[in-house]
Amino acid sequence: MGTLPRLLALLLLALVAAPAYAVPEADTATPAVEVVGLDAGAASGSSTDTSTETASTDAETMRAEFTGLEAFAGFLDGVERRVADPSPLTRRIAEHGRSSTVKRIKDGRDVDGDRLAPNAESTVARKGSSKPLVDDADFLGSQSVDSGPDHAAWGSNLPYAAAITAGTDRAGRGNSVTLPERQVYGLDDQDEAELDRLALDFIAGDL
Repeated sequence: MGTLPRLLALLLLALVAAPAYAVPEADTATPAVEVVGLDAGAASGSSTDTSTETASTDAETMRAEFTGLEAFAGFLDGVERRVADPSPLTRRIAEHGRSSTVKRIKDGRDVDGDRLAPNAESTVARKGSSKPLVDDADFLGSQSVDSGPDHAAWGSNLPYAAAITAGTDRAGRGNSVTLPERQVYGLDDQDEAELDRLALDFIAGDL
């Protein structure tokens, strides 16, 4: 499932499960509808006078008392306000994406968890390093984020960023250098689990 459908599904799940957030913990044992104001005889089911006086129990004597609904309504109002501008959520998503990408680069792993293709011997000789993508701080330090109500993005704006991550056979002078794919961008299982958590925290008002 893609990230956006996943987040939408979580929004729906949160709405279905809303009472868990809405009703205070102390009220969980209280029935949603409680009939109050009946006399002891009626409550016990014992025989009582069937006169007009008993039959004409008014709203003040017998009423339905709804519990937990104010908290529930307040929760839904909060959800409506937050969903109207999910910028705090998309910002956190973008920041997590950047953090996860930087960690992969430092660990020398791609988005699938595999080792990054090693530097060529000529590259090692020229740069004095055998660690891909981190020979200098330019690429690592260029990782940035962009987010708004309808998007979350992270990556590098360096002109060669796409070539060194997606790979190309037309790099260098005269387009004579081949660069292997070293895809550090994307979402792995841990990232998706973290995005799920962020979405639920956002809906609950804890973000």
